[in-house]
Amino acid sequence: MTKNIEEVWKRFVSYFGLGVLFGACCLNVGGQEIERQELQEGATLAAEVDAHGGVRVLLDNGYSRSPRLGDKLELTINGVDVVFYYCPAGTFLMGSLDSEKGRFRSETRHLVTLTKGFWLLETEVTQALWQAVMGENPSRFKGETLPVERISWEDCAAFVSKLNEGGFAPAGTTFDFPTEAEWEYACRAGTRTIYSFGDEFSWEKANSGGGVATGVPKDAESPRQTTPVKSYSPNAWGFYDMHGNVWEWCKDWYEGYPDEHVTDPIGLNNDARATRGGAWLFNAAGCRSASRDAWEPDYRGSHIGFRLALR
Repeated sequence: MTKNIEEVWKRFVSYFGLGVLFGACCLNVGGQEIERQELQEGATLAAEVDAHGGVRVLLDNGYSRSPRLGDKLELTINGVDVVFYYCPAGTFLMGSLDSEKGRFRSETRHLVTLTKGFWLLETEVTQALWQAVMGENPSRFKGETLPVERISWEDCAAFVSKLNEGGFAPAGTTFDFPTEAEWEYACRAGTRTIYSFGDEFSWEKANSGGGVATGVPKDAESPRQTTPVKSYSPNAWGFYDMHGNVWEWCKDWYEGYPDEHVTDPIGLNNDARATRGGAWLFNAAGCRSASRDAWEPDYRGSHIGFRLALR
């Protein structure tokens, strides 16, 4: 089945070209040719909704266009500045190969098509932002620039509702959790390697507890707690800490993967919510792009936070 998926992928790319997979952008499979495109000076999100249901970028020359890969959106929420980057609609390989070090059986590799683009917060939600919106900080490790943790999926849903009710989202958009597919798409940023930075774990790239599954001695150089967001380099699409620091809640209920090509998937039936990305407390295998876990929606732990999406 894996060979069949690989063949479908090759045919798709050969026939349509990667530009179709990622909108009109030119990039290679490794994502190395991608350059983030900050909005032109004075550009803002227009208050109009285009034919595809997304907001348009209004340029200071009077013209507007649809958002593109790497477009940057800056917002201020109760005095806290946040940055989102745009991820266009596209098709990618989700999950892992049977031969991948540290993989779990729940990571069946399959093609996924996302038909709509979305904005994603460049970092995890920080304690400063959580405090500004919720008026409290439940985290074990304290620090304004540290990711908020000890928050349940239900807590995050209340946070999202508060933002939307407060009118902080640009006209035509709402805040939400990313789906598992959206999360992995943004994490991979055009790559097909074990991590977005390559096939080998690096302490200079992510905060985890190590682990022999990936050849890294456990706790060899681990900070043994969360680290400030942006402590490590971002991936090719501008996102920080997609590997390690804290697991991140997703919109989905945790379900098994199909082995066929799917469109806009979201898990709907289970008693646990999906988390992605790994954490400071877990081994490096948990930080892989394909790694996934799940917890009951009322669970709180110092190894779980989340990241906002905007669509």
